[in-house]
Amino acid sequence: MITSAWYKRQEGAPRFGIWYCGLGIGQIIGGLVSFAAQHSVSRLQGWRLMFLVIGLLNILISGFIFRLPPDPEKSAFLTPAEVKFIVQRLKDDQAGVGPKVVRKRSIIEAFLDLQTWLLCLITLLTTMSAGVVVYYSVILITTFGYNSKEAALLNMPSGLVAIISTLGVVTVVRNGYPRWLTIVIACIPPTIGGCLMSFLPATSKVGLLIGVYLVNTVSSSYNIIITTQRVLMTSVGTIRVRPCSFNCWSQL
Repeated sequence: MITSAWYKRQEGAPRFGIWYCGLGIGQIIGGLVSFAAQHSVSRLQGWRLMFLVIGLLNILISGFIFRLPPDPEKSAFLTPAEVKFIVQRLKDDQAGVGPKVVRKRSIIEAFLDLQTWLLCLITLLTTMSAGVVVYYSVILITTFGYNSKEAALLNMPSGLVAIISTLGVVTVVRNGYPRWLTIVIACIPPTIGGCLMSFLPATSKVGLLIGVYLVNTVSSSYNIIITTQRVLMTSVGTIRVRPCSFNCWSQL
């Protein structure tokens, strides 16, 4: 929502990709914090200390988020001329500006549009299975025969893989390649990773680790799915879309 209030539609995908790299950065920092917490001599248990450190860090960052202006018109660091320029370029792009009105007709149209259901389906299939692997990858790595300290460190490359794949997909989209094709290609590495984790023998520890790392590339496809939903929603508001039609996909 914040990105759409500041950037044009075609600018939103690369910006959102940069913001989404925070997921990978969190995995890297989380691995270091977890490793350090397990070596702590504090009376607190390692997992309690880790939650305390990460919780305090989030509270600190939230203080800056509360000061973030919701749109250019409410920003204190822009001159009136700069605000006028940003608002005008968003109006020209028909993005992020204007009153938001909920209409019964629009809701019915969305429910009858096949694109809506396909986007819901791909979002569900992408996040439901991959979320388990991405967020519980440390526990999975321990089942490969590593202890908890080793698993914390071995999970850190997952964050780096997520960052590289996200920035790679963003670069492809920014260079003009179709979003639908980019999503399809971005779903191939996590599918391969899932197959490695499912069918390799338990003795193949390196192969299983590679599978975990490949599954973490799924965040790149989800990033494009979110920006695709934004483009479609904006398109529905500016041109007439008949139910179960695919004319909006030509813009993707």
